[in-house]
Amino acid sequence: INAEYFFFFFFLLTLTSPLFMSFWSFGFQATSPIETILDKGDFTLEELLEEEEILQECKAQNTRLIEFLSKPEQIIKLVESLLKEPESVEVPKFYKIPYISCEILCSDVPEILDATVSNKEAIQKLFSILHRAPPLNTLNANYVSRVASLLFERRSSKFLEQMKNSKDLIPNILKHLGSSAIVDFLLKTIKHESTESANVIQWLCDEKLIQSLVNKLDPSMSNEVHENVSQALMDIIASKNPQLISQLESEETVNLLLKSMFSENKGNSTLMQGLLVIIAQLLKRNSKKIFDGKQEDTPPLLRLVLEQLPKFIAIIKGHTGSFLTTFGKVEPFGFSRLKILEFFQSLIETNSKYVHDKLLEYDVLSLCLDLFFGWVWNNFVHEIIELIIKSVLHSSNQDLLMSLFTKSNLLQRIIEADSGNDNDLKSTKLGRRGYMGHLYNIANTITEIQETNANLKEFVKSVPEWNTYVTKKLEPQKIEQSKLLGGHKPTSFLNNFYSSDSFKPLSFLPNVPDSINNEDENELDFSSSFPDSNDYDNDNMEEEVPVTIITQPEASEGINEEEKTTQTFEATNSPTME
Repeated sequence: INAEYFFFFFFLLTLTSPLFMSFWSFGFQATSPIETILDKGDFTLEELLEEEEILQECKAQNTRLIEFLSKPEQIIKLVESLLKEPESVEVPKFYKIPYISCEILCSDVPEILDATVSNKEAIQKLFSILHRAPPLNTLNANYVSRVASLLFERRSSKFLEQMKNSKDLIPNILKHLGSSAIVDFLLKTIKHESTESANVIQWLCDEKLIQSLVNKLDPSMSNEVHENVSQALMDIIASKNPQLISQLESEETVNLLLKSMFSENKGNSTLMQGLLVIIAQLLKRNSKKIFDGKQEDTPPLLRLVLEQLPKFIAIIKGHTGSFLTTFGKVEPFGFSRLKILEFFQSLIETNSKYVHDKLLEYDVLSLCLDLFFGWVWNNFVHEIIELIIKSVLHSSNQDLLMSLFTKSNLLQRIIEADSGNDNDLKSTKLGRRGYMGHLYNIANTITEIQETNANLKEFVKSVPEWNTYVTKKLEPQKIEQSKLLGGHKPTSFLNNFYSSDSFKPLSFLPNVPDSINNEDENELDFSSSFPDSNDYDNDNMEEEVPVTIITQPEASEGINEEEKTTQTFEATNSPTME
């Protein structure tokens, strides 16, 4: 042990000695490989990119390295390396060099950013990837998107000028809407916020971005392109930019969108993605108050969409074929028809009287009820139609609301469905019908709304079967569903235990609050359960206390009062006992 201590203290003295410290002062520290390369008279960019420490040195603001990398010819070479496609998966060099080049250009070093954005040739080379035929290499597209996005964010004014000077930039971007990286750059450009935002939007409007995007919803395009286009258009709607939105809602653009959706070359992807855009526009127009409006006063979006309402209804009523499952023959409802139902709900929530009148004209509500009760096991359909019915019930348009009961016979259909469900439970083993939970929700909403709606309350009184249904089926169901799973809260056991008449708390138990399950009373009061030291009288500690012991004979001998004996003994050194 002594030898170990000796060597330990000797090592400490050696480290702190002037002789040891002079080892570093004479320059014996390890030299960075980057510095070694920079000290050479003749070296190439590739040599630097091969070194592992180049990114660390670059972010550490190595002056000599940054000065070299900021030279115009080196910036061009870095950009060119981004565009090199990997020649072989087995050769990691073709992945490393583009990656390192991208990291250097995105290192957020001011000198490199300024040198890049001012280099017209480098920017043109950066956008030259868009001249390639789709699909683009994923890695190359990601590298270009990252660099372009950073330049646009950090040097907006100069980079916007470079973008404007790039010939056919927007058409070339739209040519690669199948690439998520290119679409990401386009969306960042649209949502960019800076002093140049107004100039960016004006430039995009001049380039007719909206019309070009809608054109890409053509059925001849791939599903991936359709998805990216609808996402871009919905982001534009969410941005609330008046210039772009006015172009999107113009009569020309809406006609172009509807033409693609109902093209002879029918494509579910075009229809569904187009509906997503229309629904996003309608939700933006939702209003809680009903407003009157004639056809000529209705915005082009609503007017043109309602003109196509018969086509939407025809798709809903159409058949998509069926396939055999273990359950039997099943006809798929399809995502397109689900989106049309969401579209109907969005139309109702616009609270436009002109829109509501059109829905009544084509009896859309009855169609929705047919779908609700017809697709017994499709809960997606049930969920959306329940929302549609609730939207009507909460609408301030009394004509629309009452048509749900007078024209569509909602009350009778609920009663018939419940009766049919009871018969199924008796005759089959399938269990209750799939829409019963949604049916009870709708019925409960009706009973709530009728309390504040005089017209509905008067109509309900005229249907005695409904009152019977509410009393015998709906109310018991509400009581049953209001019960907690398991029947009680776990803490109610304690509450019942302590409140029981047969429970006699002992003196040493803590005082239990009356509301043991109250969340605010998390601590029990133990202080009052034990005697305080001041309660004892020291003078009486030695007092003789008579204690009566009653003894009983064996059970076989019986109990006789005369046979009980009483013994008295003295108890000392104990507190008074009662």
